[in-house]
Amino acid sequence: NRAYTLLTLPLNLISGLFGRVLLPSLKKHMSDGGDFRKEYQNILGIISVIDFPVGALLILFPQQLVLLLWGQNWAPVADLLPYFGILILTQGLTTTVGNVNLLLGKEHISFRVGSVNAIIMIGFIVLGAQFSMTHIPRFYALGWLCLTIPLLLYFGYFRSLGFNGKTIIEFWVPKIVLSLLMLVLLWTGW
Repeated sequence: NRAYTLLTLPLNLISGLFGRVLLPSLKKHMSDGGDFRKEYQNILGIISVIDFPVGALLILFPQQLVLLLWGQNWAPVADLLPYFGILILTQGLTTTVGNVNLLLGKEHISFRVGSVNAIIMIGFIVLGAQFSMTHIPRFYALGWLCLTIPLLLYFGYFRSLGFNGKTIIEFWVPKIVLSLLMLVLLWTGW
């Protein structure tokens, strides 16, 4: 719960900021005849810059962070934080697509993708729980990176928002590959 709270805190801050400040700006840009995709991609770039230091803290300094925030009694939580740090690198970017679908009047797509995503993630959490507490965030991250992000990219960014494949690949593939590489390194203990 404490490790997951550290994951959701920056995600909620980003979603709140996007919903209150950036979404109205994007709407105005659209009404002025601007290319909302270009503007939205710039916003995602800004979110990436914000997410990186938070994710890096959780990945590189989990023990120090746990001791600082909660004390020695919570030291075992430090083993989980790096996995949530990996998730922050991509989840912060995907939290905004629902707001953009709302702006475009395509809420039904967010509902459908969100429903499938929930089923996938519950399945991976249950799978991880069969092994150990540490396997829960491991499998959660694996499911997120290998199934949920491709689902969101195809149905959210490509089909719903109309991003072209080249733009999606250039922006997302490095983030996904880096996250998967970090997951493998953490999981194997390198």
